Amino acid sequence: MTPRLLNRKQAAQYCGVCVNTFITHVAPHINAVEIGAKRLWDVQRLDRWIDALSIGKAEPSQADWLMRLDEDGCSREGR
Repeated sequence: MTPRLLNRKQAAQYCGVCVNTFITHVAPHINAVEIGAKRLWDVQRLDRWIDALSIGKAEPSQADWLMRLDEDGCSREGR
């Protein structure tokens, strides 16, 4: 059975990059699932992010969304 959730090393291998590259360039864009003290990455979320990159439509991070809301004149407090 293939696991759906991967630890950091497995997720890096799945993406074809080293752990440091995963930490720097992939992990900030994908929310990890926290189970106890473990941080795990969902294969389906990794796939969606990679698919979006391959067609030039990477999903914006939470910080990007907040910046866009601020640019549009929406207040974070008003949400």
